Amino acid sequence: MEAVHTFKWTGDEKAYLNVIHVEKLGPLSIGLYGGNTEAGASKNEDAVLAWCDPHGTWEFVMIFDAQSTIERAKFIIDIICKRKEKLLQLFTYPSHLVFHHTHMYLLSLFTDEKIIEESERIQEQTACLICLRKGKFVYWLSVGECFVYLFHPRLLQCDQGRLNKQQCYERIGRKNIFSAATPCFTSGVRELQEGTNHIVMTTDGIIECGERIFEDDYVLYQSLYSDDTLHVGDVLEKIEVWKGTDSATIIGWSVDIGHMDCICEQD
Repeated sequence: MEAVHTFKWTGDEKAYLNVIHVEKLGPLSIGLYGGNTEAGASKNEDAVLAWCDPHGTWEFVMIFDAQSTIERAKFIIDIICKRKEKLLQLFTYPSHLVFHHTHMYLLSLFTDEKIIEESERIQEQTACLICLRKGKFVYWLSVGECFVYLFHPRLLQCDQGRLNKQQCYERIGRKNIFSAATPCFTSGVRELQEGTNHIVMTTDGIIECGERIFEDDYVLYQSLYSDDTLHVGDVLEKIEVWKGTDSATIIGWSVDIGHMDCICEQD
């Protein structure tokens, strides 16, 4: 099997305080910013794990926004990396099987008693967002306050952009949502539209800055998109000008879909 493109980073490795860093991984543009030290930023508790199929059939991305310590995010990344071979096998399944089986496998990991017991030895908590794009569909699993968007002109006309909502009291950690008798999380699958689709993932450091103008999906889209390309660095430059104190991570990529029936009918 041809090696997949891989990016793994945690904020304790390099915090990018007062620094905007943008890196490419296959179709992904990965933007990292640790916050402004003059405004009070002192560390970066975000993290990223990304895998891309060299042939462009799928992308798998995880982003984290940890609290107080990055150890929780590192623990989950380690769990996923140890099971990389199994996950890559799942990603070869056809679309009508891949998302269901990947979802059930991820839930089995997060709810495994041994993993929960080991997890509870680590202090603090983390938000976690997982996305898998294969073919003309995107799947996500979200706990906490990271966000995923699917941008396309047709969807924006329907006032659709962000796929999930902020969940302030759900975390993975010492208070672990997956240790509850009934775990709470957000997940779903969406079909991409004909033409160019833009998938974007962010931590809440993007939203909670600059009078929160990026709470408006269209404003975020306008700041990202120009010359038929996503520019994640342009968003981080605005965060830097606004002297954001929270670390901010944003990942975006574009997927072109051939002719298909329109999903969103206009009046």
